[in-house]
Amino acid sequence: MKIDAVPYEADYFGKKPESDNDAYIEFVNFMYQRWVAKDIARELECMKDDIHDLASCLLKIDLYYKVRNDYSVSRFVKTEIEYIFTVCRSLYDFLQVIAKKTWSHVKLQKSGLHYFALRSTA
Repeated sequence: MKIDAVPYEADYFGKKPESDNDAYIEFVNFMYQRWVAKDIARELECMKDDIHDLASCLLKIDLYYKVRNDYSVSRFVKTEIEYIFTVCRSLYDFLQVIAKKTWSHVKLQKSGLHYFALRSTA
C-alpha cells in the first residue's frame, strides 16, 4: 500500500538546508555531529524543540497580521512575545547546562593549571 504523505516535523543533518523552508541550526548540527556525549542529549533535544517553538511563534505573529491587520490582534501578539522571551530564557539555561557538562569533559594538558568548575544558573 502506498501512502502519499509529507512529514509534519523532522530533523536531518547536512551541509546545507535541503529546502529554503528548512532551518539550519549550526550549533545543534555541530553538537550532534562532532560532540557526542550522552549527558547533553536531553538538553540538545530541548533546545531543538525550543527553536521550533520560536519559529512557530514568529509564524503565528505573521499569520495574525495577515488574517486581521488591526488593533484586535495586539493581545495575541503581546502574549506571543511574552512566550518568546520565556523560550529565549529557556534556551539560555540549556546552553549554560551544555557548557557546564561539556567543560566537565575537558582535561587540561599542562600541569599547574587550575580547573574551575562552572556554576549552575539555577
